[in-house]
Amino acid sequence: MARIIYGVMGDSGGHINRSLAVAREMDEHEFLFVGGGRVLEAERHGYRYSSLPMISTVLRDNRVHVTGTVANFGHIILGYQKIVAGLCRQIEEFKPDLAITDYEFFLPKAARQCGLHCISLDHQHSITNTVHTPPSEQTVSRLITTGIIKALFSCADKYVVSSFFSLPGKDNTTVVPPILHRDVLEVAPSEGSHVLVYMRSGVGKNLLQGLQSTGRTCRIYGTQETGSQGDLHFMPPSREGFLTDLAASAYVICNGGHTLTSEALHLGKPVLALPTELFYEQFLNAHFLKKLGYGDFTNAHEENNVALCHFDKHHNKHRKILAEKNFFGNTVIADTIRSLADSY
Repeated sequence: MARIIYGVMGDSGGHINRSLAVAREMDEHEFLFVGGGRVLEAERHGYRYSSLPMISTVLRDNRVHVTGTVANFGHIILGYQKIVAGLCRQIEEFKPDLAITDYEFFLPKAARQCGLHCISLDHQHSITNTVHTPPSEQTVSRLITTGIIKALFSCADKYVVSSFFSLPGKDNTTVVPPILHRDVLEVAPSEGSHVLVYMRSGVGKNLLQGLQSTGRTCRIYGTQETGSQGDLHFMPPSREGFLTDLAASAYVICNGGHTLTSEALHLGKPVLALPTELFYEQFLNAHFLKKLGYGDFTNAHEENNVALCHFDKHHNKHRKILAEKNFFGNTVIADTIRSLADSY
């Protein structure tokens, strides 16, 4: 048995769900999770947990709020030395054999300072650590995102990229299929008629009008609203309810975050992505959704009635493509990490 300290970015459910799934696939090892925000959920699942300040992306009205994001970073980075020193003390006490980071800022720095090997496991490094021709759109967003990833989140010894689109990895990088949370693997998909909508950064007026134009029942998660507006039903937070609605949906509309997109594709659900403005990772996911025939994307800030109705009419062609694909990468990822750990 090995001891693993696991740093996780906790600003959304995707990072912690992926990390918990990895831990369950490697249950012969002991884990200590560190991070902020939703990383606290690790404790509820029976794992040791220690809180860290969280550098996160601030979203407002389906856009990256640049000022808020910079202010968040500036506020937290003032305590950098103290935070890293505290992590080094935890490393000394826990005596881990390996560190894993899922886009967490502080742990790779502390691991390097303490002489502890660190593996990066996330999807964001698909942008910087794989060989691909970037789409011509969103050039400014791509350059900013690439610079941030390289400057702030590329301090690991080796990289594992979990991705629903397979690309060749650069030096020290292995690309593997998505890792799926156990509860997703336990639900049985069916072909329902409703649409599942999850928009982490808000559902704007244009999207609401577009959803109404499809004539379908829409079950909307991720907002603060409650109640119904005709066929639009705003659902309360519930992982169980969400998975039930996801498994029985006709298709999914979301920002294009990698975890939900991978869960939907695994269940055979085509995805229409509406990437958050200046959130290049979501745009890249959307680009490959369309390129591979798994779905399509449109702009959340423009009138999208036509795009939504077109996707509604033609989503079955994406469903047929998905029926022949396999998006399960749990065992591959666990074996990859074991192999990398054994090489140290």
